[in-house]
Amino acid sequence: MMLRHIGLALLVIGGAFNCQNGKASSSPQRYSNSVAQTDMLKDLGRALSSTHDAGRLYYSSNCSSAAGDIIPFPAVVAIPAPGSTDSLDTIQHMFRENSDVVVTRAKRGLISVEIGYTANAVLKTKIHLMDFSPLQQFNPLLAIGAIENTKEMQGAMRMLGVHQILRVAAYALVPPANGWPHLPTSVPNLNADQLLDLVATTFKGIVVYGACTPPSLIDIHFVQITNQ
Repeated sequence: MMLRHIGLALLVIGGAFNCQNGKASSSPQRYSNSVAQTDMLKDLGRALSSTHDAGRLYYSSNCSSAAGDIIPFPAVVAIPAPGSTDSLDTIQHMFRENSDVVVTRAKRGLISVEIGYTANAVLKTKIHLMDFSPLQQFNPLLAIGAIENTKEMQGAMRMLGVHQILRVAAYALVPPANGWPHLPTSVPNLNADQLLDLVATTFKGIVVYGACTPPSLIDIHFVQITNQ
């Protein structure tokens, strides 16, 4: 199985965005492709950043419309929300026109957005001992790659007939240093989705899990939220 994330250079392409740049539109926004997904993530990140929450976005779609290394993004409508001190209220308002979108507070500091019926059985895989290298501890994309490439996850994907999309990404690696957000060296007995939640809350970003069928393809990546 191929490792999804390959660091090419000390260069960030996409992934991070400034939640304070620009203003939210005052009219309903329709999102239905990879470009629109990026715009939707900006709106979602803006809402999360106001209360310093992290996010989990799970979605499912039909693979027949897949293009390249992108899981097709389903059509959703987002309603601009008034300012709120509660990111859950704001995001629930955003997606209130969609019958297939569920927004919940998964845990303290983490808002979950699920679009459609997400085939996420592979994320229920128990990782008996998740060891992170120093670089993986400080870099969310490397951490996600490490989770995906555990023997437990690889075995579950083979058993379920699930395949990963190969994503070639260029991003800046953060060297281990005191004072920077980082994951523990080892984490015992958590499911894969719990480990992904840990990545999201540790680095204050959004973990995005996309799945499509047929065939069964998945893609997991991380979007950094920044207030700078």
